[in-house]
Amino acid sequence: EHAWGIADFENNNIIVDPRQKPYEYFNTMIHELIHHMAPTWSESRVNWWASRISRFLWTHNYRQVKP
Repeated sequence: EHAWGIADFENNNIIVDPRQKPYEYFNTMIHELIHHMAPTWSESRVNWWASRISRFLWTHNYRQVKP
């Protein structure tokens, strides 16, 4: 299975595949951030929280503005 993002704990970094659609990219960023914030959480728990946070922010019109 293709990983759309990686939480790089060693370098304190998040790497996200930019070829995703805007909402999926946004969700992946939040997903990987949660991995950094809660490294002991299971993948299903991270998925659950990332989905809810992403959906909430997206429905309240959060969007990335590119220069």
